[in-house]
Amino acid sequence: MKKKLTDKQKAFIGEYIVDKNCTQAAIRAGYSERTAYSQGQRLLKNVELKALIDNKLTKLEEKAGLTAEKAMEEIKAIATSNVRDLLDYDPKTREFSFRSPDEVPANFWKAAQEVTVMHTQDGSGTVYKVKMHPKIAALKMEYERHKLVSQESGTTNNIANMHVNILDINAARRRAGRNEIEE
Repeated sequence: MKKKLTDKQKAFIGEYIVDKNCTQAAIRAGYSERTAYSQGQRLLKNVELKALIDNKLTKLEEKAGLTAEKAMEEIKAIATSNVRDLLDYDPKTREFSFRSPDEVPANFWKAAQEVTVMHTQDGSGTVYKVKMHPKIAALKMEYERHKLVSQESGTTNNIANMHVNILDINAARRRAGRNEIEE
């Protein structure tokens, strides 16, 4: 037979869901600041309480439509984005043209932060501006997730360093008007 939850336990469940910090949740639920850490840990070990918390978190994730897997997909899309997915290049005319939106991969649109379309003042053309989400921040998250960054020293391993070096080399080549090297 299940035990009835106390008012403090019910409050703890609601507060824990806010930030997943058991100490702060215990304090906000009315437990003493002095014992909040141990009370929070004890409450999370309660099987019935933990099941209720997990159930509420799952419902919130479903309602929001955001899961850890979906968040990782979004970060990966930003980290692996390539503006060439949006453009076609004609080597004869040496000009770029924008692909039709239905030809652009879905992951590109996940990485795009803003797309602005403007018409020239004289009406002779259209200017497109595409602002991408910050790629370096997404790469850093991916490096940390795959343990490519050493936690102790904050330095990256050789694979991470090589990728960052390739990005730097490609940027220098673009500035010099040369083709990028393959990653």
